[in-house]
Amino acid sequence: MIAHRGASAQLPENTLPAFERAIEIGADYLEFDVWADLRVTHDRPQRGMEYPTLEQGVELCRGRIGLMVELKFPRGDMVERVLPLLDDDAVLVCFQKRALVRARELRPRIRTVQHVGYSVSIRGAAGAWAAGFKDQRVTKRGL
Repeated sequence: MIAHRGASAQLPENTLPAFERAIEIGADYLEFDVWADLRVTHDRPQRGMEYPTLEQGVELCRGRIGLMVELKFPRGDMVERVLPLLDDDAVLVCFQKRALVRARELRPRIRTVQHVGYSVSIRGAAGAWAAGFKDQRVTKRGL
């Protein structure tokens, strides 16, 4: 069972309490998005809002639940800053193939999931451990 953004049906998504609750209810993995500033949120970070950091999320979860971390619009050295924080059983998810390729260059055994459907075809998932599909965006042509 993967807790999407924590136990988001019970608590505000992408918060440390939602992550803690996901652990309490026995989820196998916790999924959340991380941005270039290494803040955890699904939507673009807003000034003045408090978001947990990737480091806070990882520390709360380490040894208690697996992590599935989606890189949102990775740029610069984001992959290089994220990977050292993740354990070996983590799963890295992204729409941008180059970020996943870079992650595998740095950590060849890391599991990667290539999102498919937003201008990314299944052919773009070559080399990924798995592919994730956005149903409404996938067409026969995209497969």
